[in-house]
Amino acid sequence: MSDPCIDRRPQIILVQVDTERRRTMQLMLQGSGFDVRAFSCGRDALAKLAMQETCCLIVDEGMPDMNGCELLRRFRERGWLRPAILLTTTTPCCPTDAQDFSVVLRKPASGAILVDALNGAIRACPQRKQALGG
Repeated sequence: MSDPCIDRRPQIILVQVDTERRRTMQLMLQGSGFDVRAFSCGRDALAKLAMQETCCLIVDEGMPDMNGCELLRRFRERGWLRPAILLTTTTPCCPTDAQDFSVVLRKPASGAILVDALNGAIRACPQRKQALGG
């Protein structure tokens, strides 16, 4: 079985409330070789989720409809087990749930830091290692 995170441009779901920041991050990640699906809220990301195709979730902690930890919980309830990155301005509001994230980055994270964290999270993904025979 092929792994979409290995076989082509890794698809990333980016959930960021701020329109300008979301667009900037989307363009930067696309320029770094990722296929980025960007959403302004968790509800939209869940509604349009293509779980098998998504390699990583990058989520803003402070969303109006649900926080980042709640969104990741909902992804996990649907069987999605890939890595996730939480973007936060302070200590996560859900510190125990934040442990479920592969990486927690303080905003604003530079593009290089985000890309490095994303590449590291995808490389370390248990599903990816399994697909590679590791």
